[in-house]
Amino acid sequence: MELEIVSKKENPLLDRTELEVLAHHAGKPTPTRDEVRQHVAAAMKANKDVVLVDHMESSFGRGLTRGYVKVYKTKEAAMVIEREPIKKRNASGKAAPEPKKEEAKAKEPAPEPGPEPEPEPEPEPEQEPEPAEEPKE
Repeated sequence: MELEIVSKKENPLLDRTELEVLAHHAGKPTPTRDEVRQHVAAAMKANKDVVLVDHMESSFGRGLTRGYVKVYKTKEAAMVIEREPIKKRNASGKAAPEPKKEEAKAKEPAPEPGPEPEPEPEPEPEQEPEPAEEPKE
Protein backbone atom coordinates (compact mmCIF):
# COMPACT_ATOMS: atom_id res chain seq x y z
CA MET A 1 0.00 0.00 0.00
CA GLU A 2 1.21 3.45 -0.88
CA LEU A 3 -0.09 6.45 1.06
CA GLU A 4 -0.36 9.96 -0.39
CA ILE A 5 -1.17 13.02 1.76
CA VAL A 6 -3.55 15.15 -0.32
CA SER A 7 -3.99 18.03 2.14
CA LYS A 8 -2.62 18.96 5.54
CA LYS A 9 -4.24 21.50 7.86
CA GLU A 10 -3.01 22.60 11.27
CA ASN A 11 -5.77 23.07 13.86
CA PRO A 12 -4.17 24.77 16.89
CA LEU A 13 -7.49 25.21 18.68
CA LEU A 14 -7.96 21.43 18.95
CA ASP A 15 -4.21 20.76 19.15
CA ARG A 16 -4.12 18.51 16.07
CA THR A 17 -3.19 18.23 12.39
CA GLU A 18 -5.96 17.16 10.01
CA LEU A 19 -5.02 15.18 6.91
CA GLU A 20 -6.82 14.02 3.81
CA VAL A 21 -5.05 10.91 2.55
CA LEU A 22 -5.23 8.74 -0.54
CA ALA A 23 -4.24 5.08 -0.20
CA HIS A 24 -3.26 3.29 -3.41
CA HIS A 25 -3.81 -0.48 -3.02
CA ALA A 26 -4.22 -1.89 -6.54
CA GLY A 27 -4.81 -5.63 -6.50
CA LYS A 28 -5.07 -5.71 -2.71
CA PRO A 29 -8.04 -5.38 -0.34
CA THR A 30 -9.00 -2.09 1.28
CA PRO A 31 -6.41 -1.25 3.94
CA THR A 32 -7.50 -1.53 7.55
CA ARG A 33 -7.64 1.48 9.85
CA ASP A 34 -4.64 0.08 11.68
CA GLU A 35 -2.55 -0.08 8.47
CA VAL A 36 -3.48 3.50 7.59
CA ARG A 37 -2.62 4.64 11.13
CA GLN A 38 0.81 2.98 10.88
CA HIS A 39 1.61 4.62 7.54
CA VAL A 40 0.42 8.06 8.66
CA ALA A 41 2.37 7.77 11.94
CA ALA A 42 5.52 6.95 9.97
CA ALA A 43 4.95 9.83 7.52
CA MET A 44 4.22 12.37 10.29
CA LYS A 45 6.92 10.98 12.62
CA ALA A 46 4.36 10.56 15.37
CA ASN A 47 3.32 7.81 17.76
CA LYS A 48 0.55 5.57 16.43
CA ASP A 49 -1.53 6.27 19.58
CA VAL A 50 -2.07 9.91 18.58
CA VAL A 51 -3.21 9.07 15.01
CA LEU A 52 -6.97 8.52 14.59
CA VAL A 53 -8.71 7.63 11.32
CA ASP A 54 -12.03 9.47 11.20
CA HIS A 55 -13.41 7.85 8.05
CA MET A 56 -12.33 5.96 4.93
CA GLU A 57 -14.13 5.54 1.62
CA SER A 58 -13.12 3.05 -1.08
CA SER A 59 -13.73 3.33 -4.80
CA PHE A 60 -15.02 0.06 -6.23
CA GLY A 61 -12.61 -1.58 -8.64
CA ARG A 62 -10.06 1.23 -8.57
CA GLY A 63 -7.78 0.19 -5.70
CA LEU A 64 -8.11 3.65 -4.22
CA THR A 65 -9.28 4.71 -0.76
CA ARG A 66 -9.78 8.26 0.48
CA GLY A 67 -9.57 8.94 4.17
CA TYR A 68 -9.66 11.68 6.79
CA VAL A 69 -7.06 11.32 9.53
CA LYS A 70 -6.37 13.40 12.67
CA VAL A 71 -2.92 13.53 14.26
CA TYR A 72 -2.99 14.92 17.81
CA LYS A 73 -0.07 16.39 19.75
CA THR A 74 -0.80 14.19 22.78
CA LYS A 75 -2.83 11.08 23.48
CA GLU A 76 -4.68 12.89 26.29
CA ALA A 77 -5.87 15.58 23.87
CA ALA A 78 -7.14 12.87 21.52
CA MET A 79 -9.04 11.09 24.28
CA VAL A 80 -10.68 14.31 25.51
CA ILE A 81 -11.69 15.69 22.11
CA GLU A 82 -12.59 12.64 20.02
CA ARG A 83 -16.03 11.04 19.99
CA GLU A 84 -16.46 7.62 21.58
CA PRO A 85 -17.26 5.67 18.37
CA ILE A 86 -14.10 7.00 16.68
CA LYS A 87 -12.01 5.93 19.68
CA LYS A 88 -13.53 2.44 19.56
CA ARG A 89 -12.92 2.06 15.83
CA ASN A 90 -9.29 3.07 16.23
CA ALA A 91 -8.58 0.88 19.27
CA SER A 92 -5.75 -1.42 18.27
CA GLY A 93 -7.27 -4.70 19.39
CA LYS A 94 -7.13 -3.82 23.09
CA ALA A 95 -10.80 -4.52 23.69
CA ALA A 96 -12.12 -7.94 22.79
CA PRO A 97 -14.78 -7.74 20.07
CA GLU A 98 -18.29 -8.68 21.09
CA PRO A 99 -19.40 -12.10 19.85
CA LYS A 100 -21.84 -12.11 16.98
CA LYS A 101 -25.45 -13.02 17.65
CA GLU A 102 -25.13 -16.36 15.85
CA GLU A 103 -22.06 -17.31 17.89
CA ALA A 104 -23.80 -16.30 21.11
CA LYS A 105 -26.81 -18.47 20.24
CA ALA A 106 -24.54 -21.41 19.45
CA LYS A 107 -22.88 -21.15 22.87
CA GLU A 108 -26.17 -21.17 24.80
CA PRO A 109 -27.06 -24.66 26.05
CA ALA A 110 -30.10 -26.23 24.48
CA PRO A 111 -33.11 -26.53 26.80
CA GLU A 112 -33.56 -29.98 28.28
CA PRO A 113 -36.39 -31.96 26.72
CA GLY A 114 -39.34 -32.27 29.04
CA PRO A 115 -42.79 -33.77 28.80
CA GLU A 116 -44.57 -32.47 25.76
CA PRO A 117 -47.76 -30.55 26.49
CA GLU A 118 -50.93 -32.30 25.41
CA PRO A 119 -52.62 -30.67 22.46
CA GLU A 120 -55.89 -28.97 23.23
CA PRO A 121 -58.94 -30.69 21.72
CA GLU A 122 -60.39 -28.80 18.83
CA PRO A 123 -63.83 -27.35 19.57
CA GLU A 124 -66.60 -28.78 17.45
CA PRO A 125 -68.18 -26.33 15.07
CA GLU A 126 -71.45 -24.93 16.29
CA GLN A 127 -74.51 -26.24 14.48
CA GLU A 128 -77.41 -24.04 13.79
CA PRO A 129 -80.63 -25.32 15.37
CA GLU A 130 -83.02 -26.81 12.84
CA PRO A 131 -86.16 -24.78 12.39
CA ALA A 132 -89.07 -26.31 14.26
CA GLU A 133 -91.82 -27.64 12.11
CA GLU A 134 -94.95 -25.61 12.13
CA PRO A 135 -98.08 -27.51 13.25
CA LYS A 136 -100.27 -28.52 10.38
CA GLU A 137 -103.98 -27.74 10.64
